[in-house]
Amino acid sequence: MFLKKIFAKENISILADFLGVVLDMPPESLRKIIFEDPHLQRRHKDDKLSILDLRVVLESGEQVSIELQLSHQPAIWKRMEFLNSGLFVDQLSPGDPYSRLNRAITIVISWPVLLPEKQEYHFRFSRYDPVAQVMFPGSSEIHLLEVQKVLQTDNSPLGVWLRFFVATTIKEFEMVAEIRSEVGKAWGVVRYLSADERARRLADAEEKHRRDAVDREQGAREEGHAEGRQEGLQTAALQLLRKKMPHEEIVEITGLTIDEIRHLENVLFLQ
Repeated sequence: MFLKKIFAKENISILADFLGVVLDMPPESLRKIIFEDPHLQRRHKDDKLSILDLRVVLESGEQVSIELQLSHQPAIWKRMEFLNSGLFVDQLSPGDPYSRLNRAITIVISWPVLLPEKQEYHFRFSRYDPVAQVMFPGSSEIHLLEVQKVLQTDNSPLGVWLRFFVATTIKEFEMVAEIRSEVGKAWGVVRYLSADERARRLADAEEKHRRDAVDREQGAREEGHAEGRQEGLQTAALQLLRKKMPHEEIVEITGLTIDEIRHLENVLFLQ
């Protein structure tokens, strides 16, 4: 979906509209957005290197990361917490006081449905004592957006944004573009990028696949979930098939065989 291109510095109004809708913030609080290095610093030489899809700082000092999750991954909930914690801790240098810490907000746009028992598509996670019914006055917050749950009749601000993320046809893009002006601008970015669509899609898919493959393989070794890794590759392949990518390119990106890709295409046709 060209997340980094859509929410680029030159498209600041598009990003501000999306953040305002998800975080329920007024436009005036999003007048100044600073783009930060998506690499979280390592505290020790053996620490895991973490790369966020997109990281920005709001005028209030709040740190926000946006992650696009295209396939199932082992330990996905722990991964969300790990990245959110890194976004929080990364603000301090040695000797800095804790008072310099600002709220760390992680937004995960997820294609897989992680909470199928719930009808809602927007979840806001923070620390809460259910016995005393008291919210912990902390600085960490995780938003989960399950895009597959949104209905094509949902014209709410967030519903329109999620319909944009799951759109696969020109008609679907144009429908949401007419409802919300900033979504219309995002559709304009997609059309511009589509001028060299195959090369751009391949480059973006390869980058995302490399990062996700490392996480899937590590999680599979730790938890013995080799089957989960295969499922993740198949989910990614289905996504690329929906985008009409040639079979040979999908084989190169996912490592699946051409017969597996053809089988998945038949499954997609029957859905």
